[in-house]
Amino acid sequence: MPLAQIPKCRVHAPNDLVAIQRLETELQTGEAEAIALAQEVGAELLIDERAGRLVAKRLGIAYLGVIGLLVRAKQNGTVPNVVPLVLQARDEMNFFVSDAVIDEVRRVVGE
Repeated sequence: MPLAQIPKCRVHAPNDLVAIQRLETELQTGEAEAIALAQEVGAELLIDERAGRLVAKRLGIAYLGVIGLLVRAKQNGTVPNVVPLVLQARDEMNFFVSDAVIDEVRRVVGE
């Protein structure tokens, strides 16, 4: 299903093409566009790539990664457990996550 067809989901493209081009000197296009859009609309950025996080931090853009999003989802009752989802992402989607991070997630969410 295309994102635009998901209820309450909106698809936006950034307007600042100069910012995107400037960011593309450091990042891939997708990360550059995501950072430019987050900056334009004042949104928190969902990003896992280290280079993108460093740029977002430098620009003062709030960000979190997939694991942080899952932790929030458990905290607000959207998902019952985080660790199984993290393990599934690691095992089925080649999402890199260290054992130390998994242990920290377990500690934070009490699983």
